[in-house]
Amino acid sequence: MAQAEGDSSELQLNYHVRLVPNPLRFTPRLGTVHFDRCNRQIVVTRDKEVRRIPLRKDTDDVRISSISLSFNVESKCTKFSLDHQYLAIQQKSTEVRFINLESHTMFTHKCKRPNSPILGFFWTCADNVFFVTTTGLELYQYSRSRNLKLVREHKLSVNWFVYSSKLRLLLLSTGPTGGEMHGYYFKPSTIVKIPKFVIDPTPQRIVDVNDVSIHQIYDRVYCVHANSSAMELGLYLMTREVVTKVAGINLHTNGRVAVHIVDNILVAHNLEHKITLLFDYKEPDHFVAAPLPLTPFAVLDGEEIRVEPYSKSWEFVSPRFILDRQQGFVYEVAIDLEAIALTFPDKIRLIDFLLRRTGSKDLLLRVLRMVIEEGVTLSTLASIFDKLNSILQSVPAEDNSEPSQTSQGDISSTDTSYEYGQHERALPSTPDRRTPQGFVVVAQKDMYSSVLLALDEEQHERMDQKYFVAVTIEYIRSLSFHHVEVQHFLYELVIHSLVRNNRFYQLHQFLQYHVVADSIPVACQLLSLESKYPPAQQLALDMLKRLTSPGRIVEVLLSRDQLLTALRVLKCNRGLKVPVERFLEAASHPSQSDILFYTVYKFFQGRGDLPPSCAKYTEAFLSRFPSERNAVPPSPTHTPQRQ
Repeated sequence: MAQAEGDSSELQLNYHVRLVPNPLRFTPRLGTVHFDRCNRQIVVTRDKEVRRIPLRKDTDDVRISSISLSFNVESKCTKFSLDHQYLAIQQKSTEVRFINLESHTMFTHKCKRPNSPILGFFWTCADNVFFVTTTGLELYQYSRSRNLKLVREHKLSVNWFVYSSKLRLLLLSTGPTGGEMHGYYFKPSTIVKIPKFVIDPTPQRIVDVNDVSIHQIYDRVYCVHANSSAMELGLYLMTREVVTKVAGINLHTNGRVAVHIVDNILVAHNLEHKITLLFDYKEPDHFVAAPLPLTPFAVLDGEEIRVEPYSKSWEFVSPRFILDRQQGFVYEVAIDLEAIALTFPDKIRLIDFLLRRTGSKDLLLRVLRMVIEEGVTLSTLASIFDKLNSILQSVPAEDNSEPSQTSQGDISSTDTSYEYGQHERALPSTPDRRTPQGFVVVAQKDMYSSVLLALDEEQHERMDQKYFVAVTIEYIRSLSFHHVEVQHFLYELVIHSLVRNNRFYQLHQFLQYHVVADSIPVACQLLSLESKYPPAQQLALDMLKRLTSPGRIVEVLLSRDQLLTALRVLKCNRGLKVPVERFLEAASHPSQSDILFYTVYKFFQGRGDLPPSCAKYTEAFLSRFPSERNAVPPSPTHTPQRQ
């Protein structure tokens, strides 16, 4: 019985496998409960009523909630078609009753061999349904005469079957031990046969339907056999050409095992010993974490309740559901990556493991930070960074494009005032992205904000700054090696660390030998360092020159009152638009000499760049240099009228 539990939140931290909050709840005493796997819903039948309860109501768009019929609905199995246009009710072992929910017509279907018991039936598409009997497989299609038309048939003696509605893949068990498996893949109105294969039975027991399941792991299809006697989890890779056993995972304990797949992790529930084991097929030894019980807690409407794990009333449903008919719950199993990370023996392997998990980026970044804090070798970090950036290289470079720069033809909006971290500390985190192969993408912004910058802000007093700079440079090297454009904020972080520790010689070397790449933000940062390191100004100007950004250079020189140097740059770039008023304002300042004002004014007069807004500077020029009155053309604002 589920009970409220108020002081158990701390205990949950120990469990690797949890139950997703707010499980589906239904009243078990209202009737017979059927789990409709194809439509992921619960179907409850009682008397003359059929009720459907979707597992997730937020994604359910079917209007049907309940149906009233003219007959008693007590049945072996009740299912809706995939489009919910039909309802199928199996009340006898040899026939199924179909009801058209739009026309309210009904017919009864018997298989080709009417005396063969029906083991099960499923829809593969809106108008295709197949039946598994003790004598074979029959695929039917709805016909215009409102009955079923036989499309394909496969004759064989069937012991039992397993079916994956997601993969539309069916396995039929034949032979005296049940180990001979026949596979069938369903397409619209046709069946594709999978090569026959044999599951090795143990001498003590035959292969049972509860021991075999079909799962998709890392985009490949496997038949999973839980061999409790041999304490092995057998994985059989299934393709259209061949089925081969690719792995035998040691379960370490005997007893019946129910298998779930959660985020490509094999979750093996040992029902006798009441423990759950986790396996990852891509791990070297397949082992993920120490065996622990399933959590005895669930959250319902914000309240924590206690459940009885591995209860006899629990039915483990593929791929990751638990149906409790007695208590009236459908639980969904989830993996607690935080708890697993705490017990993972090797952090390097943990990073590989987290790269394959959904929603693991925040935890992955925290682990990366811990690895750097522990001071691992640069060669180890190089292999980690290469792995991250080989993944980053394979996705579109959404976050690798350089921010838009001010056009060289207009520098009026250029701002060269710069303080380290003024913008970069507020970098937004990138949304969780995964490659088509399922790997987590760690972008440069993620690495910068959550790892490197966090270490620089919180650990700079305790961390060896030489090591920190070497780590950042190693990350930059890895990005370049994988042909990913390095973002400027990484270079700025290197410069900031070097300046803070007065390592100006190394900074000069990094810039001289282009370890730090040229960019406008880096040049602006260098300009802000002029008071601490005077050569930084020239380094910045040289960088701007290499970037062919004369507008930025002019703005920098203008802000530092180096007007004559700015004019020389303008002379070489005649098409460059500049704020003439700012030049004349700076040149006419009382602290400047008359010859400087004369030179600046005559320069722009010769270029024809004196707009009407500069009339006051024209008057100031004529008052200072009366002899130039005849050489100065009339101001456009005082044009004489025609006589």
